[in-house]
Amino acid sequence: MTDPIDTTILDSFDFYLNKHDKSFTASIVGGGAIYLIARAKVTGDIDTITKIPEDIKRLSKAFALEQDIPQRWLNDNVSNLAQDFLRSGRNPFHSLVYEGSAVKLYVPYKPDLLLSKIFPMIDRPDGQDLDDISLLVKEGFISKQEFDEAITLFQRQISLMNPDEKDEAEIVVQIVENERDKLFPIPTKIPKLPITPSKEKSQTDKKICQVVGCNNPVHFRPRTDPKRRKKGYCTQCFNQRS
Repeated sequence: MTDPIDTTILDSFDFYLNKHDKSFTASIVGGGAIYLIARAKVTGDIDTITKIPEDIKRLSKAFALEQDIPQRWLNDNVSNLAQDFLRSGRNPFHSLVYEGSAVKLYVPYKPDLLLSKIFPMIDRPDGQDLDDISLLVKEGFISKQEFDEAITLFQRQISLMNPDEKDEAEIVVQIVENERDKLFPIPTKIPKLPITPSKEKSQTDKKICQVVGCNNPVHFRPRTDPKRRKKGYCTQCFNQRS
């Protein structure tokens, strides 16, 4: 298993570049970006979508020898399809995720970051990229609107793909949309009961009107007719005696 690349390595590399009077700023994607955002994933390398200058490449390899880590721990060989798209005009330096004295690492616009995980799914259907996407959402880094935008951007690129890639890409869209629906379930709406105005209904006392020969029940409104209820008259007899 590849030794994990973490903030300890980045801090050491930052010190190393500073010692050589060099600085390095890059936009990163992949596992390195996920790690720096969520601190919940081990990564074996740092993938940049911006070109790494040759002098920084040489220093990163020399640093790797000192640290006994893979020489390509810092690389810019991201999938060409994603790389070309991400470099097509949008700002790759959207959110700062690591800042040292000599090293600054950013992640691109959030839908673009998602795209960097969606594109590899065409050739890598092992579920790893989908897990990374889920992690970004669960950490609160990606909203549903940003998720939807990433899917839309990916669908636009399908028309530029060759026929074999198109078929695979359509399957990827279905998988990603299903994952989105799981991560952002539509809340169940509780139907509102109609509100009817409160009306105080007439009540019927069990008593029969006390007037001799009258068998009518005593009707009354508790709040407005306490007198009639007390005397025990039906409406007709009460009105005659009032």
